[in-house]
Amino acid sequence: MVQIYKTQYLSERMDDYKKQFIDLLLKKEALTIGEFELKSGRISPYFINIGMLDNGQSIRKLGNYYAAEIMNKFAPEEFACFNNFRT
Repeated sequence: MVQIYKTQYLSERMDDYKKQFIDLLLKKEALTIGEFELKSGRISPYFINIGMLDNGQSIRKLGNYYAAEIMNKFAPEEFACFNNFRT
């Protein structure tokens, strides 16, 4: 099993929230690098065990990272219908 300890090796073009997500996975030991056979029979070079994010703070961070990725994928006007739901 290969461990990655720092995000300094990640692309400098990568968004900060993506680096923070990987840091969280590493800190919580939720990311494992190796060779894993998926249910489909395909081989994956990594495994993410989201179950290791086992407290409120980790889950909140995960939600924030998902929200940041969604916001990056869609234009702001596509979220206009949700403006009434902001807190």
